[in-house]
Amino acid sequence: MRWLKIHTANCFGFDKATFDERVVWCDERIDEMKTDPVAFWKANDPGEKARWAALAALLDLVGDGPIKVLPQVDATCSGLQHLAAMAGDESVATATNVIPSSDGLRCDPYMTTADACGRDRSEVKLSVMCIPYGISLPGMIDQLIEEGIEPCRIKATILAEEIWASCEGLMSGVLSIMKFLKSSGRVLAEANIRPQWTTPSGLVVVMPTAILKRRISIMDPKGNMVKTQFGVESSDQVDPNQVVRGMAPNFVHSYDAALVALVVSRWDGVITCIHDCFATTADKMDDLRTLIHECFVELYGVDAIQRVRNEFVHSAPSGVNIPLTPVRRDMDLTRSLTSEYMYS
Repeated sequence: MRWLKIHTANCFGFDKATFDERVVWCDERIDEMKTDPVAFWKANDPGEKARWAALAALLDLVGDGPIKVLPQVDATCSGLQHLAAMAGDESVATATNVIPSSDGLRCDPYMTTADACGRDRSEVKLSVMCIPYGISLPGMIDQLIEEGIEPCRIKATILAEEIWASCEGLMSGVLSIMKFLKSSGRVLAEANIRPQWTTPSGLVVVMPTAILKRRISIMDPKGNMVKTQFGVESSDQVDPNQVVRGMAPNFVHSYDAALVALVVSRWDGVITCIHDCFATTADKMDDLRTLIHECFVELYGVDAIQRVRNEFVHSAPSGVNIPLTPVRRDMDLTRSLTSEYMYS
């Protein structure tokens, strides 16, 4: 019941509080929920994203039948979590709940950045989220404009620079990893070698980026031509610029996938997962969270960046020098085993 209450509070948008506060949120409203669950649901409509999940959770919470919904937990900016573990960057690890905070409360890197910039959390979240996936400052400016957060380019530039400065001060270790991945990718691509690496789950990842000779544009359901273009014919020559753009996001996502693969392969029971979100039956959630944390620690028990550099060196032609890895900082990652909010 505790996890069903936490999940119900999450669905209704009360997902940034402590677990105990989420339980209390449900307990304080349980009589109103039981009296007319549909009326409560309509009066507290969480919006399109969680509307039906909230109703399903509510009906299970106040019903007397078996619990059918699968409570779920999400990572706190999973890209930054993985990069923090790779770099041994304790400040980012704490900010993303990989390591428990000194007061034991849930940290929120988006809120930290929002406060530093004097903006709302929703206005900076997407920009911060995209940093571990290699977004550039010009890309962040365009994103703020396209999302309607700052339609004026001058104001969008100012906000992007504030976000970037705030994150740069916090993420020095993480950014050094991204710099290494990009520079190594460029060195290999300029030698016409597609960078490749093997994740701890055994997946061999090969950067497929090549210079496209012919492209096609596509139209969205509303009849608008979208910016993304798909190559329908490519040359054998590797495009260094595209490799550089794709190195950080592809590497981080491959380790995200490795975590999912390790967890799923070792779990005995119901499980669903999408990217950095895991769900299981309410009675097994504590066990699942323990397994996620154990697999995460195992994933970075070795130096992931040194490991990938070794593969780059092995694949590089004679005379091609791969940059040295940044020095991995000393961080006790086993502390994440006791972090309450790494997946919450």
